[in-house]
Amino acid sequence: MFEHFHAVRTVLDACRDQLTTYVGSDKVAALATEIEERSAHCQPVVMVYGVYNAGKSTLLNALIGQEEAEVGDIPKTDQVNVYQVGDVQVLDTPGIDAPIEHEAVSREQLKKSDAVIFVLSSDGVLEEQQTYEEIGKILASGKPLLVVINNKSGYQDSDPDYVALKEKFRSNLYQHFAENEPLLTRLNETPDFLVNADLALKGKLTGKAKLVEISQIEALEKAVARLFKETDSSRVASTLAYQLSELLEEATNQAQGQAAQHELQQLEALITSIADARSTVFDKVKTRAEKAKPSFKTELVSLFEDGRVDAVEPVLTAWQNDLGDYFDYQLQRAAKKLDAEAAEVAKIFRNSPSYAESFHDDDNAQAENGSGFTELLKGLAIKGGRAGISDELMKEGIIYALKQGKSLAPEIFKGIGKKTMEKMAGKVVPFIGPAIDVLVAIYDYLKAREQEQKEMRQAQQRSERIRLHVATLVEELYDDFYERTSDTLEDTFNPMTLSLESSLRELSAQVGGVESDLRALKRALAQLKQPA
Repeated sequence: MFEHFHAVRTVLDACRDQLTTYVGSDKVAALATEIEERSAHCQPVVMVYGVYNAGKSTLLNALIGQEEAEVGDIPKTDQVNVYQVGDVQVLDTPGIDAPIEHEAVSREQLKKSDAVIFVLSSDGVLEEQQTYEEIGKILASGKPLLVVINNKSGYQDSDPDYVALKEKFRSNLYQHFAENEPLLTRLNETPDFLVNADLALKGKLTGKAKLVEISQIEALEKAVARLFKETDSSRVASTLAYQLSELLEEATNQAQGQAAQHELQQLEALITSIADARSTVFDKVKTRAEKAKPSFKTELVSLFEDGRVDAVEPVLTAWQNDLGDYFDYQLQRAAKKLDAEAAEVAKIFRNSPSYAESFHDDDNAQAENGSGFTELLKGLAIKGGRAGISDELMKEGIIYALKQGKSLAPEIFKGIGKKTMEKMAGKVVPFIGPAIDVLVAIYDYLKAREQEQKEMRQAQQRSERIRLHVATLVEELYDDFYERTSDTLEDTFNPMTLSLESSLRELSAQVGGVESDLRALKRALAQLKQPA
């Protein structure tokens, strides 16, 4: 489990100097200490958060089953109170719309919490914009979230307003996030509950099970139990990564405000574009692969059920070739766009009094013919940013990167027959060969078990086994495919990225180093956003 924390520490250590420069040593030291403490104890923290005086403390008491948190008509919580529930720390906080000094306590603790139970009241706050903005911030942070509407109005199941209340809440949420597809996706995964916290607490304190049932808290209790179970060490590490990303963003904003040279800012932006292009190509290829997955599984299952194992290889080859061609198409598009952007950056340098001598008009024609990177790299080398730029890269520019991609792609995508695939099994990047071996083994195994299957509802048992094994195989095949695709894109774009970053460091050092710091901070942010 410690690899999650190690990844966060590694990013922090790599950019500690830049963070200290732009946000101060106190903030950096505080986060470093928190990382060490939380990785040592690894205790999940779940925060009860939401609208001020919505009944958060009452709900917490109802979930615990006894009166631990102080409640009352006048808002009581002006600090964070900690309650131990099993292995989980549960926090009761002031909430939003509290007095400013109380609200600040809640917001600071929200950053450090691993999961959130957000509470609002049924009497009026469903129309308040700030409620949805706060829910949006939690969704954007990636923290697991449960939403609870405290039924202070006392609605019964039979009341028309009971169902209407929940429907209105969901409708308002979808309208608020209509333009934000990622948040809508997370919203669809977020359950909400309408619970009468007062009734639930009264029922538990008096031992009246009927009151507990009427309060509708039992479904929430099951969801909270799942939330506690799922809030593990990786979730704690994700919280720390989120805190570090916020610090990195703050430092990035400070650095951007201090960046001096427009030319180097444009160079840094180009490096960012390369990283974005790599992510875009991967995402598009993954989307295409995922769309093909259901029919791919169905076709393989059908072939095995019919005993046509000889037809499996052509299906795998067609699948592989389709994705390979699509990968190549997206790579070509990305490369063309990046080269045009590089030509524009080279033009900015060429028109700059500080860099004009290093960028000659003769090279402009090359840039217009698709060699924008060639011109840019040559000019940077002449100016003093030569370190890290290979002769091949300087000569061929984006064509060099494409050659790298094309030389690696066949080992991942191309299949031209069983012998070729079997040979690939012994190479550095095993892919289709082992897949065919496993499929054939599955078929042979199922065939050998045919007699036993006849004694056990043979058709159904055989079909279930085939589906199970094919589903497992396809998932493994896809996981390997995504890993190899990511590696190929990294090997394709890294020579260009590393060369430009090296040039940026050298040239930035000549004018104060802010642009180079900016690149380091953005690289750290990108590392934190990569899936574990």
